[in-house]
Amino acid sequence: MLNTIESVIIVVLLFLIFFFLREKTSVEDKQLKERFEKNLNERDELEKLLEIENELKEKKSNTVEYFNDSLHRDIAVGIRQEVWYKYKGECSKCSNIEDILYDHIIPIPMGGTNNADNIELICGNCYRKKHDIPESEEQKA
Repeated sequence: MLNTIESVIIVVLLFLIFFFLREKTSVEDKQLKERFEKNLNERDELEKLLEIENELKEKKSNTVEYFNDSLHRDIAVGIRQEVWYKYKGECSKCSNIEDILYDHIIPIPMGGTNNADNIELICGNCYRKKHDIPESEEQKA
């Protein structure tokens, strides 16, 4: 039979083994929980992006062809896409989603560029106001 000291040593060793296994499991559980929460957050972000993309697709059906229209050949397709997503397909002035145009904030002749930072989406009405173009009789009717 075991003597008292041996029994105490065995009990202490068993306690230490149990304690360290439990501590290791709680650290692993914490890491798993953190990874799960991170994945959950990433999934939520992706779902939000998909919702925005679907909204933009819906708006596209009500607007001009926005990536390959002949009015904006001087602006690269990638830049037009970036600007479109930046403004969510809406006029930067009034949030209209119809008759959308790409407009240089600083015109090219005045030193502006074709970079996305210098291009905004603007509806036909706001474009005419910005550039002091009177409405034609057709547009008033």
